[in-house]
Amino acid sequence: VLDLDEVPNNEQIVHNQTMRVREHELLGRVREVRQPIRYSGTPTTTAGSLAPTLGQHGHEILAEMGRSADEIAGLYSRGVLYTRQAPKEVRP
Repeated sequence: VLDLDEVPNNEQIVHNQTMRVREHELLGRVREVRQPIRYSGTPTTTAGSLAPTLGQHGHEILAEMGRSADEIAGLYSRGVLYTRQAPKEVRP
């Protein structure tokens, strides 16, 4: 059993390329675990994005549910929805 600090530099993990480093918009460089099962004849696809940040897709989800841009803006202004950055314009 490895300590957490030992995992990224473990010989087997490095050899199998089990971990990789990606850029996160808020956290900078983060390590993530790759798909553990890989076949030479059937390559796996990599995840397109890291986990969303708090509130990152709130406006898009509400717009898809039929909420108007004014309703969504009201939720942001009342603090019901959270975003670290200014909300994107919501198109109907």
